[in-house]
Amino acid sequence: MTSHDEDGDGVRDGCDVCPGIPDPMQADGDGDGVGDACDPDPATAQHIALFESFAEAGAASNWQVKTGSWMFAPDAVVFTSTQAGYSVLDATTRPAPPVTIEVGLTIDNLVAGEGGLVMVFGDADVPCGILHYVGSPDVVRVEDNAGTSVNMETELAAPLHAGQRIRIADTYAPGDSVHCTVTDRDTGASAVAHVMLDAVPEDHLGLKATTIGVHVEYVVVYAPT
Repeated sequence: MTSHDEDGDGVRDGCDVCPGIPDPMQADGDGDGVGDACDPDPATAQHIALFESFAEAGAASNWQVKTGSWMFAPDAVVFTSTQAGYSVLDATTRPAPPVTIEVGLTIDNLVAGEGGLVMVFGDADVPCGILHYVGSPDVVRVEDNAGTSVNMETELAAPLHAGQRIRIADTYAPGDSVHCTVTDRDTGASAVAHVMLDAVPEDHLGLKATTIGVHVEYVVVYAPT
């Protein structure tokens, strides 16, 4: 691990209890190694099972482009919004669920007159993330496409826009539930959608996008100890 500091809080990534969220005081009330600012379940001991800043050398080695045009830049993994159809990026290895997958990204541009999405999945059948609609409010959306297909959407407080810094947190427990939280990293505004899962899908970890240009700075996975 280098001296890189993904969240710019003065604590290098390898020592940071919340590597994606600025927390210079490093508060960790339950002493589990996951800071209070990012702990997905303070009642349960957690650990950082995976952290990858795409600014670190070699971070791309755990990821492969399954379909479409994700590209690795020096400090991010990038999706260009002109790409038609779904573009999927898969992790080659992943911690076993239940997990919370946190992804930090920035919207580069939206295609005028077209909808689009950026979603995180703890499993290929259970994505969660942001949807841009034309003519109606943008939303946080979570889907269960295994078993009986269900989904839930919650309106975002403001329309998505170029330059917006987003954090997506996907808390995924197979056979139980998935909670999808989308937060504006600058304003703190957030929205949550969730579904109860009626099937246990296969393990998976990745990103999916279409018609929204983004660059993803980091991925962190929290799991029970």
